[in-house]
Amino acid sequence: MAAVREGKVAFMFLTRGGLNAEETWAEFLGGAPSAHFSLYAHTKTPPPPSSLLSRARIREHVPTEWGTASLVRATLALLRAALTDEENVRFVLLSESCVPLYPFARVRVELLADARGWLSHAPTPAWMIHQKGPTREFVRWSAALQPLVRTPAELRKQQQWTAFSRELAALFVEPGADHTALWEADGLFAPDEHYFVSVAAHELRRRGRAPADMDAAACLDLVALNRRLTYVEWGVVGNGRAPLRLHTVSAELLERARAEGCLFVRKIAPGANLSLLRASWRCVRGDSVQRGSG
Repeated sequence: MAAVREGKVAFMFLTRGGLNAEETWAEFLGGAPSAHFSLYAHTKTPPPPSSLLSRARIREHVPTEWGTASLVRATLALLRAALTDEENVRFVLLSESCVPLYPFARVRVELLADARGWLSHAPTPAWMIHQKGPTREFVRWSAALQPLVRTPAELRKQQQWTAFSRELAALFVEPGADHTALWEADGLFAPDEHYFVSVAAHELRRRGRAPADMDAAACLDLVALNRRLTYVEWGVVGNGRAPLRLHTVSAELLERARAEGCLFVRKIAPGANLSLLRASWRCVRGDSVQRGSG
């Protein structure tokens, strides 16, 4: 689809407090025209007064808890706040541990290169639908989701950190489009990994923007590129895999992350050495668009 030429990128931070890499974000935004971006933050606790987020906190606040629908409700609050500025055309959801892989000009060009947003998704693995842990069960689908998601096989899994177009962001906050209660009914696990792809497909069909029999993946293609926004390094932790906390960003990691078409890297630890990352920005053209993997 055609590129979006004008408008702001709304950076929406869903965090515990301040940013893990304040200096890096200050440099990233420091050279950007104020007419090209805006900041919004939903923080669990107040960030330090010196934080970039201290003046970006939205008024609506949702007490959040990991693995619950409260994270979806907090994201919806961010969307409502960012949509009040009609100049915002892209709505980028990030955590405190995210940092940009490119300078601002390049990130903005990439995000606006297509009228659709970025929403990485895939079928939910069958083993993940109902997991038994040592102390609790982790259930991601129940009949409470019907008719939004009719069967476990229809449940798609998304990356939480994403970039919505204005059309898609507005769809989630339209009257009748809040379906968080369905996930809360049976206490389903990790709604933030399923909610937005499920609701987008359902609402597009319900409102006649997609055929009633169109599957979720095809519906989503109408409004979003299936492309990952953030890169994370995985490692073996205990008996499974988990994202690794990064205390530096090496040239090899930069190459891997950029090769996958991502714009941000996450799980950056507070105080991480990001000098190489920031130095690499000076070698990147700001007016070119890369082809990313899905």
